Amino acid sequence: MATPASAQDPNKANAPTFKVVLVGDGGVGKTTFVKRHISGEFEKRYLATMGVEVHPLNFHTNFGEIIMNVWDTAGQEKLGGLRDGYYIQGNAAIIMFDVTSRMTYKNVPQWHRDLVRVCENIPIVLCGNKVDIKDRKVKAKSITFHRKSRCSTTS
Repeated sequence: MATPASAQDPNKANAPTFKVVLVGDGGVGKTTFVKRHISGEFEKRYLATMGVEVHPLNFHTNFGEIIMNVWDTAGQEKLGGLRDGYYIQGNAAIIMFDVTSRMTYKNVPQWHRDLVRVCENIPIVLCGNKVDIKDRKVKAKSITFHRKSRCSTTS
């Protein structure tokens, strides 16, 4: 688990901290997404996350600095029994799918059900990843889950 930003820098001890749960099937790019935001680098290798990794992301806002502790969860089905514990006290969530894999989009409703079962009224963003790859299987017009639920959408 990552060290909280406040432990790294005592000046950040007063920054408001939020728990953001990042979920989706294995291989959709959750860890790469977070690491890209932290370092700006792109990791091409796929290494499955085991359990959960917590990554603090600092943001500067008009109201001061905030810290988003992103809980990057394992997407593998065999680790599913652990997930509910990671969702507890989540302040927001991102459901990620891979636009080059229809199955990862078809699994979005299950990810949503699992999240709202534990965290009833948190903001949820639906994020289509890997839009830079030409072999897109999930077209923008077919992404309709957010219209049926409380999710916002990005892709």
